[in-house]
Amino acid sequence: MSILLKNGRVVTADSDSICDILIEGETIVSIGRNLSADGAEVIDCTGKIIVPGGIDPHVHLEMPFMGTFSSDTYETGTRAALHGGTTTVIDFILQKQGNSLRAAFDEWSGRATGNAVGDYSFHMAVTDFNPDTKEEIKEMIAEGITSFKTFMAYKGALMIDDAQMVGLMQEVKKHGGLVTAHATNGDMIDTLIAQHRAQRKLSPLYHYLSQPEVTEAEASGRFADIANYTGVNAYIVHLTCEGALNQVRRATERNQRMLVETCIQYLLLDASLYEDEANGAKVVMSPPLRERKTRPRSGPASTRDW
Repeated sequence: MSILLKNGRVVTADSDSICDILIEGETIVSIGRNLSADGAEVIDCTGKIIVPGGIDPHVHLEMPFMGTFSSDTYETGTRAALHGGTTTVIDFILQKQGNSLRAAFDEWSGRATGNAVGDYSFHMAVTDFNPDTKEEIKEMIAEGITSFKTFMAYKGALMIDDAQMVGLMQEVKKHGGLVTAHATNGDMIDTLIAQHRAQRKLSPLYHYLSQPEVTEAEASGRFADIANYTGVNAYIVHLTCEGALNQVRRATERNQRMLVETCIQYLLLDASLYEDEANGAKVVMSPPLRERKTRPRSGPASTRDW
């Protein structure tokens, strides 16, 4: 079946113009002015903006965590993404400690197959790097998984130590892959949590105070340094604060290539919400919201605004 989109404002990576798009099956076959196609369904896009489908590189669909699951399924999550113009999502597979990467891949694929209504891919979170896991890296890349996530927090469940991280980075580097990090200092966070629990300080505010900015800044710098040593392609997920960003800036000064993302909540919300004990639990997340100074001051978000 052919579809002809007429007279839309088509914005691509290198152009912005009023033109037509001809689609055959699931493939764009032509972009130009005054296109025609016999038998095509014609959709008038006058006054509409047409952009390439977005890619969301950080989603958690049906993710098991602390005895429950994230609320979106592959069906609801990808359907919501499509409604917002996101045509591809990249979900995180979580290897269970003691199990193989293949077992995790099969488990997540089983959830997604036949249920997703949009395109999807996977990152592989490596929570137990060992000689067997090392041998699986090349196999996972052959399956199309080229990015491997590390957790520098959540000891006993997801966290790997620096020795494991070096080994993972060295192996992923051999095959041209990417290593990403949840970059917060898990040991320091666990110590602060234990202190607050002992003092019966259990309100949402102490979730925030157990993960101060220094825990993210330190871990971001350590991750960048280890990545620089190994030469692997590196990516920090959900960066939230100036201290962590400064560590990335420091890395780029030595011509290291660091990829970084943030999330919309860190640009729009701040830690003052935790002071409301009744509603603060609604914004509990890790890393937590930061001080108001980390939000963009005006205009579009950019590193200049931090």
